Amino acid sequence: MVALPLPADNIHLTDEVLGKNTTNNHYRILVAASVVIVLILIATALVEAAGITTPAINYPNLMYGFLFCALIQTILAVIVRYYGAKNWTKWLVVTGLFLNMTFLRAISCDAPENLAVYYLVIVMSLFYFDIPLIVYSTLLAIGGDVFLTRIYPELLPATYVTIQLIMRYLTFVWVGIAAAIGSRATADLIYYTVKLKSANVRLQEDIERKDRLEGARNDFFAVVSHELRSPISLIKGYAEGIKDGIASEKDREYFVDVIIDEAEKMNRLVSDMMDVSLLETGFLQLEIENFYLDKMITVLGKRFNTTIKEKNLIFDTYLPNEHLLVSGDPYRIEHVLSNFINNAIRYSPNGYTISITAKRKGESVQVSVENQGSGIQTEYLQQIWEPFFRLEKSRNRNYGGTGLGLSVARTILLLHESDFGAINTDTGVSEYK
Repeated sequence: MVALPLPADNIHLTDEVLGKNTTNNHYRILVAASVVIVLILIATALVEAAGITTPAINYPNLMYGFLFCALIQTILAVIVRYYGAKNWTKWLVVTGLFLNMTFLRAISCDAPENLAVYYLVIVMSLFYFDIPLIVYSTLLAIGGDVFLTRIYPELLPATYVTIQLIMRYLTFVWVGIAAAIGSRATADLIYYTVKLKSANVRLQEDIERKDRLEGARNDFFAVVSHELRSPISLIKGYAEGIKDGIASEKDREYFVDVIIDEAEKMNRLVSDMMDVSLLETGFLQLEIENFYLDKMITVLGKRFNTTIKEKNLIFDTYLPNEHLLVSGDPYRIEHVLSNFINNAIRYSPNGYTISITAKRKGESVQVSVENQGSGIQTEYLQQIWEPFFRLEKSRNRNYGGTGLGLSVARTILLLHESDFGAINTDTGVSEYK
């Protein structure tokens, strides 16, 4: 197949990691809040049992607080269960936490230490690594305190009311600022940790790829020396035969044809090597234009018609009724498709079928070239695109090839930002882009 997809948007590593973890954070915060609420209620009940509570604390109020908090936590758990991946759920969770803490403050309205429960709202919002959410939770804490002091004057300071209230609200702001700084620092730490991990993975892949290339390069030099030695020897031998007059008039034409054929093989080998070098170093630029991919496929089918008949192959094309207008470098795309078709012919047993399918896929066109026959071993499906790689370990060496064709195709497709690959099918192998 061949597909020319739209470029994918880049995703910030931190956002990706934290975004996938949002639902888990919901549950962690709900569990942490539930534990804190239960501990607060138990501690308050113990204080009530000891007879050292303030007048506002009593067992009925504690029961109301427990039921209210349990209801809010249950509603939040259900919402998180079904909508946890939505961005708005974190705002709802923080709001629910604020409502619970406000109710707890209300049932112990004359206990001065209950101010600390609002700090919990701000600190819990830190774990979403969202600064606007931290600002929101800070404003909730300030607004909630203003609301409660209006309803319960007992919460007001005994002296210097204005100054102490200002200091109280500034404390909320300091906690919010600290939470925001901590959130940003933690997010940066996660970002660089993920980035470092990704770099390590890429480094390991590069090392493994270098090792594979080193081994493949050694094989390649052996292949190239063989591929060049054979045609050079043949050209030399037949040329000497013509020069020495050994060949008859009838054989001379055959000798010349052999020389031309072997020279063409050498030319293709050198051309492939130059293409690999130019493409991978970036010196070769694409000439982008609009062209009809379906017409190109039809022309290529006719071009390979003689080779197909020699092997008694069946060549099927599946094209849509409409023309497939695409944008790219037609010369390079033709090179890719020719390579795919040539591989399919080379590795298809006589009498089998080769099929080419082209279809629209979103805003791109996908083309697949499939041949019947033996598949490719799974471990080689990715390596076939590497420079100098040969399939002699999985297919007959007599099929030849220098391992450069698919490497050239790979680089061309990458320059086109095209998706591509090779897969084993029920009947053979399909190369696609």
